[in-house]
Amino acid sequence: MLRNKDIPDLDLPKKVRTSRFYKAAKRLAKFVGTLPLTDEQRVKLFKLLADQVHEAESAAACQGAQLGIEHMVSELERFTTVGR
Repeated sequence: MLRNKDIPDLDLPKKVRTSRFYKAAKRLAKFVGTLPLTDEQRVKLFKLLADQVHEAESAAACQGAQLGIEHMVSELERFTTVGR
């Protein structure tokens, strides 16, 4: 059976994740371990999951940045029109 040490380094970005994230990841890994998958299929599944997490985190960061920029522009517009 494939063990965690056998899964290749997925080169995931080093991000701050919550303890809830890690608990969910452990539950998922435990469940996947019960599935009748070959080692090759299991590695592929974990790579696909890692890609999905990366894309979700990237999209969330972009959306957060966009909201921050929009708020900053709105505040600048409000500030520059106050004395007129």
